[in-house]
Amino acid sequence: ISRETRTINAYGYQRGDLEGMPEWCITVGMKQILSAKRVYIALDAQERILSEARAAAEKAGVPVEEISDMAALGRRCRIQVPCAVAVLADTEG
Repeated sequence: ISRETRTINAYGYQRGDLEGMPEWCITVGMKQILSAKRVYIALDAQERILSEARAAAEKAGVPVEEISDMAALGRRCRIQVPCAVAVLADTEG
């Protein structure tokens, strides 16, 4: 993650705690959403991210499951950082 992105996200999500922000991320793109079996979205993520993920999932006919917050979605994915959107991948296709 770029220095600028970490700083902006620390301000928005971590109440200014830059040290609490991860230095890396995994990006899930629209291609992964369109071929997913299910999409999980955290309700406290940025609205732009939520609306784009919902629209892509709806277009592909993929069910969306809402999770209360990014920390809970991160825990559900068994990662150590908050997560805005995750997908259950279709490993057969």
